[in-house]
Amino acid sequence: MGQVLVPLAALVALGGALGVVTSRHPIRSALWLVLALAATAVCYLGLGASFAAAAQVVVYVGAIVVLILFAIMLLKLKGESLDRRGAPQVAVAAALGAGLLAALLPALKGVTASPAVPLSFGSAREAGQILLGPALLPFELISLLLLAAMVSAIVLGRKESR
Repeated sequence: MGQVLVPLAALVALGGALGVVTSRHPIRSALWLVLALAATAVCYLGLGASFAAAAQVVVYVGAIVVLILFAIMLLKLKGESLDRRGAPQVAVAAALGAGLLAALLPALKGVTASPAVPLSFGSAREAGQILLGPALLPFELISLLLLAAMVSAIVLGRKESR
């Protein structure tokens, strides 16, 4: 089942990512992002990493996309159409992406959808042992960095009362 589910979900994730970058309307782009992130969670489920899939849905599909939608609504972004100046950039980006894909395809010939991993891979217990064991200091430093970024964004975004 995983050998069919993972490649199919990966194709859906790629389609969602393509929708994110090609959509002209920011809200539609965020909805394509939801599709791409949910398909990534399905890939995690197909690989047997249930905790990673649940974390993907809760953190990214839930919190991050809501934050992005909140920022879009707060900034009142409108959909912008590509004008003549943007068309060459899109063509160059598409050509570079196609070239990168053509270069990577021969390297992916021997890759299997489900590599040999331990049964506990992706479990909550293993993630907790890693995060609260050898990765405790980097985990806490990243939380402090995110807190400093949030406080800085509030201070910079605050309007002066003068």
